[in-house]
Amino acid sequence: MEIEQLEQIAAVIVTAGLVAGNFLMFTPWRNGEDPRQRQPQSLMPQNESVVSDRPKP
Repeated sequence: MEIEQLEQIAAVIVTAGLVAGNFLMFTPWRNGEDPRQRQPQSLMPQNESVVSDRPKP
C-alpha cells in the first residue's frame, strides 16, 4: 500500500470521527426531544404589566 493511499484512508477516518463527534455533541435533540415540536417563544412578555412614566391626564 502506498503512503498516499494510507494518508487518504487516515484522513477519511479522522474526518468521519470528527463528524460523528460533532453530531453527537451538538445535536439539539440528543436529550430525546425534537426541537421542532416546541412552541416558538414570543419575544414579547405575556404576563407582565407595562409601567409608564408619563403622568395621567
